Amino acid sequence: MFNKQIGYKDYKQKVRNETHDFQLEVRDVFKNMVQLYDINEWVQGLKKETDLRELPTSEVQEFYNNVEHVLLASYGIVSDDGRRFIRDGRYEFEDSKAFAVIMEEFLSDPEMANVFLAEIMPENMKGFLEKITKTEAAAAAALASDPRKSPEEIQAEIARLRGELAEQNEGQGDPATAPVEPTA
Repeated sequence: MFNKQIGYKDYKQKVRNETHDFQLEVRDVFKNMVQLYDINEWVQGLKKETDLRELPTSEVQEFYNNVEHVLLASYGIVSDDGRRFIRDGRYEFEDSKAFAVIMEEFLSDPEMANVFLAEIMPENMKGFLEKITKTEAAAAAALASDPRKSPEEIQAEIARLRGELAEQNEGQGDPATAPVEPTA
């Protein structure tokens, strides 16, 4: 869970300090796989660059939109008894000054996105984003949108896709980098 202390002045200039919680469960990870993958790839790409470069507006907008999507999808409140992570209040949070402040922080410090991703991921999925391809991320997101699919079925489909890729690309290099259309 990512707990973020956010200090700011609200719209009436009153100083506020709030703590907000963000968490994804396995099903949430699969539903948001494309955005999670893109955020991770973008930040990792920036880390690899040795020369500073001016970032195109479209690239920054895509990063912002992906972070916004995942931030809102992972927002919630821990129940008093600690048994539930209640996702009510997403729209109120989106309209808040706290949301604006945290999004500005992500833009000014993209490394914070790495910390955010690491902490919102379920324990059994840490490091998962580094092991999949863009195609697998898209397939997982498509499958997860079907409420009848369990996380195990989604993981099995990813394994099936990897096997299919390996067969198609036998002797042609790394099968994880070859494109394949997701099956529904």
